[in-house]
Amino acid sequence: MCVGLVGALAWLTPVGPALEASIGLTALFHLRGVRPVTEPVAIVAVDRAATGRLWLRRTATRLDPCDGALAGAVAPGTEWVNPPAPTRLSSWPRCLHGLLVRRLHDAGARVVVFDMLFRPREPAFYGFDVDADDALFAAALRTAGNVVVGHKLEQDTTGASTEQAGLAPLSQDIHDAALAAAPFPLPEPRDQVRRAALFFDGEPPLPTLPAVAFHAFVDGSAAGGALARAAGQGDATAHRLALLSRTAALRQHFTTTIDARERIETTAAGTIDPEVGSLFASMVDLVSGPAVRYINFHGPPGTVPTVSYDAVVAGDPVAQALVRGRTVFVGYAESAQAEPHDDHRTVFAGPRANMHGVEIAATTFTNIHSRAFLRKPPAYVTALIVFTAGGAATAAVLAGSVGIGLLGVGVLGVAWLVAAGIAFHANFLWLPIVGPLALQLPLGVLVALALRYREALQQRGRLQRAFANFVPPDVANRLTQNAQALHTLRRRVQAACMATDAHRYTSLAERLAPEALLEFLNRYYEPLFDAVARHGGFVSDVVGDSMVAIWPEGEDGAGARARVCAACLSLIEGADRLAQREPETALLTRVGVAWGPIVLAPVGALNHYEYRGVGDAVNTANRLQSLAGKLGVRIAVSAELTAGLENVVTRELGDFLLKGKSEPVHVVEIVAAADRADAATRERCAAFNDAVAAWRRGDVATARQRLEELRLSQPGDGPVNYLLGRLGTTGARERLEIPVV
Repeated sequence: MCVGLVGALAWLTPVGPALEASIGLTALFHLRGVRPVTEPVAIVAVDRAATGRLWLRRTATRLDPCDGALAGAVAPGTEWVNPPAPTRLSSWPRCLHGLLVRRLHDAGARVVVFDMLFRPREPAFYGFDVDADDALFAAALRTAGNVVVGHKLEQDTTGASTEQAGLAPLSQDIHDAALAAAPFPLPEPRDQVRRAALFFDGEPPLPTLPAVAFHAFVDGSAAGGALARAAGQGDATAHRLALLSRTAALRQHFTTTIDARERIETTAAGTIDPEVGSLFASMVDLVSGPAVRYINFHGPPGTVPTVSYDAVVAGDPVAQALVRGRTVFVGYAESAQAEPHDDHRTVFAGPRANMHGVEIAATTFTNIHSRAFLRKPPAYVTALIVFTAGGAATAAVLAGSVGIGLLGVGVLGVAWLVAAGIAFHANFLWLPIVGPLALQLPLGVLVALALRYREALQQRGRLQRAFANFVPPDVANRLTQNAQALHTLRRRVQAACMATDAHRYTSLAERLAPEALLEFLNRYYEPLFDAVARHGGFVSDVVGDSMVAIWPEGEDGAGARARVCAACLSLIEGADRLAQREPETALLTRVGVAWGPIVLAPVGALNHYEYRGVGDAVNTANRLQSLAGKLGVRIAVSAELTAGLENVVTRELGDFLLKGKSEPVHVVEIVAAADRADAATRERCAAFNDAVAAWRRGDVATARQRLEELRLSQPGDGPVNYLLGRLGTTGARERLEIPVV
């Protein structure tokens, strides 16, 4: 229930519809594939190839720049030139379009639609008489009587309102001669087109180019006459009004009269043949439906039947057959170049295959003709579908075994995708798929799995937290995902290795019962594990009272070394607090830390492995921990760990040849954190370091004097007593001898 409710509410926000439009709609179009164009529509394309096959006389008159214009692949002679490039359509002589209109009229085109803007022109910029040129084009329009030309909104318009947008100026001769002039606004170039505006509702409504083109297609037919009469426009009145005004009047009638649609459909039923009835229904749907609708694209650019401009001008029989009886859209359609910035992305178009405005207009016309615009269910229905998908997925996984539940969810998802695809293909119904399939089904499965395993996860929580102290999180994750891939967990790192030991543990273990000893060890290790985890390390091994922890931080380990030092001090403090609370079981904890390269890997055989660090640094850490006990200090570390660090106060303990090693180790003691050490502590450490330095350079007298002074102030200081003992047994000749410990 909660899964479905959350998904439904999320899908009622703007994010849900945006995802369905950008992802879901594209997926449905590609699943459906190309839808053949069966409507009576064709495109006459103006492109570079067509321009290269059109020829104008160099010696043409200023009054008729198209005198003797020809179409052919080869120039008739040197006195012939091509029109300007198609990216400069505004520079073409318009009489060339007039020649095209005459050819289309002779071929039997039912309606001709120019997706071009014919603005007034300044004579100074052209080599011919622009007024005479417009008059030649206008004459062709009057003769044909079926030409609709494009208008332009000076500002982009969103939705179905023309607020703050005006129509661009149009050549008066062409405007008067055309059957109608209407705009067809589209988004900015290269923006994705999903919807088309058919009307801009206002007082009066403003129909767009595809809507006017379809009205022109049915005008004069039985469907057009029946529609005009049913709307209260007599035949005589209808012919006296301009087509644009009649289209707007029909829109007003059908959107203001409540029972108009039902009454007209009832009146027309049985009185007209099926073809006329279909056109009648399409026209009623156009003028009474939504002003902005989702386009049902046929396919990628080039799907709508297209013929070249020059083929029509040349009277090619194939071109003539293609345009006969159809609405013909004429416009720029250069596939190799985006100019003049009239290409747009659609659900089918790729980066270099955008669709031009003329094909979008033609596609919108086919949608009007076949009533094939995409239909979306109401928002509450979409929310209900999303809600049901989430609830069904959760219930399926909770009902039985996980495997059967997941199989059921998969079947449910495939079934919905098939159903949505069939509805989209057969009924143009756009059902949501991203919300149910990509959001709710996975979310429902995840929630159901969480519910099934919630109790088990709670029981395993402590074990997982403890396990995280023994191995790094990435190792735990990889083992969880693939327990067989142990060989992939090996890695070589520069690391800090810590070893701890609890003094007097053996006697304590002898005194306590095993159960009591176990409870005590759990309390003892809690502050130790906490200190390691808080400072970025992990516990590698625990044996009795001893612990090994590792900080695998890579070659540049200054930050890691500082954290290790802080962990050492924190660990000792935690262990001492426990000793103060439980003096009867108090243990003295000592720490040794070494820095160096190790290999982290599972160590073991057969069915038992432990994730450990292997290398000299691990062994050295154990030896340093033992050395700390012999010297009577709490924290003994190799000098590499504290080199260059300022967060701790240290003192030099000297060079020691640890048991089993061939090279001496320079050992220092971590005394305190730098921000917590008082002046006296710092002075004692400095004095001790001076004594060690004197001993190193052979000044035995100075070393003994400094150490004696320190023993007076701290008689029980282990390193002071140890070095004084060494000075008492070592002569000057042996003063640099390194002790083996």
